[in-house]
Order: sequence, then C-alpha cells, then structure tokens
Amino acid sequence: MRMQAIKILSLVLCVSLVGACDGGEDKPADKPKTAEVEKPAEKPAEKPADDGASELDPKVAKAVAVAKEIEADVEKADEILDKHGLDRDSLEQLMYEIARDPALASAYEDALIAS
Repeated sequence: MRMQAIKILSLVLCVSLVGACDGGEDKPADKPKTAEVEKPAEKPAEKPADDGASELDPKVAKAVAVAKEIEADVEKADEILDKHGLDRDSLEQLMYEIARDPALASAYEDALIAS
C-alpha cells in the first residue's frame, strides 16, 4: 500500500520537475507565480462532500485530486495544475508540506489507496 502511494507521489514530483528539462529553449517570461499561490483558498468550497473526503485536510484533498488527474493524463499536467490554481513550483511546495507532516502524509497515502 505504501509503495503505491510513494510511486504516485514520485510521479507527481517528477511531473512537477519536467519543466526543468525543456531543452534550454528561450521562452517568454512566465507570468508571476506568487498570484497563483494565493488561489487555493477557493478550492475547498467547490469540492462536494462525500463519505470520507469531507474529513480530508484541504491540502491533502487538492494533492490527491491533482495526482489522480495527472496520473490519468500526464500529457495535460500543466492544464491540470492550472485548473487547480497551481503551477509546478506550488505543487512541489504543497507536496513537501504534506510529506513533512506525518498526519498529512498518512492521510494522502490513505486517500490515494482508497480510490
């Protein structure tokens, strides 16, 4: 069970780091990322409550939703992140925050396994 959660967490982190391997092409400057970090406060209100999800910490619920969607369609990772008000850096920050807290990490693992 833990191995599957570790694999999914690794997948999410790998996808968040894919941008670092873009071949060094010159790109126009990205939009400021600080504004996007502020957006997650709106997401928990949109999520309908069901049997076990209402008990999840909002950070864990968001991370699980993103992980499942990215796992289902890796090619659309950036679109999925944008849909959840995240970018690669903010996803990485969220995952590290969850990993640092044993209770959140356990809840994340349980939620991934339960689905």
